[in-house]
Amino acid sequence: MYNYALASSFRPRIGWTVAFLYVVCGALRLARYNVRPTSAKRFFEGLPIPAAASAMIFTVIFTNHIDLVVEKGVQSSTPNLLLLVTLAIAALMVSSLPYYGFKDIDLFRRHKFGTLLSTVVALVVVFQEPEVTLFLLIFAYVVSGPVVWYRRRKRGENETAADTENTAAPN
Repeated sequence: MYNYALASSFRPRIGWTVAFLYVVCGALRLARYNVRPTSAKRFFEGLPIPAAASAMIFTVIFTNHIDLVVEKGVQSSTPNLLLLVTLAIAALMVSSLPYYGFKDIDLFRRHKFGTLLSTVVALVVVFQEPEVTLFLLIFAYVVSGPVVWYRRRKRGENETAADTENTAAPN
């Protein structure tokens, strides 16, 4: 990402700093993962490293595909946008947002015909436009952490409000 866009951002030293911050956040993410006790939880805490790397790679591939190519010396807002994307991915890695871990999926059990058919259709779509489809899939996964966190928080607030209404009402 640094060679592709961050070196061309509005200030190259900021691009270098953001690239370094991404690496540091990845190391902190791995350290936290290795320190915590292992268990078969359904959710990871923070964006997993492979998903963060995929987000960076597919962002570069997607921007090339839609001709937002970053050229040295050419004024463009693309490097600055990718600088913000890199910062966001770095922050999501060290966040405590929940990300689905896919540990409870059993590929070897029997599945319904509809599941098989939808899998084949999904693969056909991926093979037709891999740059766009894979970018959208990883983007959906990256956004899923904040969405799940918000829904859990909203549900918790609603339950708390309902509990206080029930306890505050006189009998």
